[in-house]
Amino acid sequence: MVVRQLVTVGFRLFAIWLCITAFQAFGLIASVRKVTSSWGDSPWLGMWIVGIFIGVAIIVWAISTPLSRMLTYGMSRVEDARVSATDLVAVGCVLMGLWWLKEATFPLLGLWLKAVALSPEAGQTAFALLGAEGKVAAGLDLLEIGVGSYFVMRPYKIARRLISSVTAATDPESPS
Repeated sequence: MVVRQLVTVGFRLFAIWLCITAFQAFGLIASVRKVTSSWGDSPWLGMWIVGIFIGVAIIVWAISTPLSRMLTYGMSRVEDARVSATDLVAVGCVLMGLWWLKEATFPLLGLWLKAVALSPEAGQTAFALLGAEGKVAAGLDLLEIGVGSYFVMRPYKIARRLISSVTAATDPESPS
């Protein structure tokens, strides 16, 4: 596989993830609608959200090849590319960071939407309605989003540190 094909596969995986996320968002909206009526009584709201997510997924899927061609324009075409250990660890860091972002974003969004929806009925602000446990959960989700973002944005920095620490620990000539 050449780099352009890898980028295209990445975009298509993102499109698949958007389709799966559409149904998670539908469930989130359904649960918020059950808790409060301030969102109206439209059964179509969830369908609109699912439609938007799936529409974006179709667009991403359709433009994945031209977009990957544009993003990789000017890169040398290497048919027999070698993958270094740093590249593999960096890919692992990005995947781990994306997973953390996925796992933290939706619970935080759900918690916040529920608090915002219930705050007018309770006569409190959304932040006050969260309570101590909700604030701790929101803080942990924000921390996880921050760490996940760092892993996605700086994977090679993390990979170089990990590999240098492993080689220093396994080097027989290093002073122990």
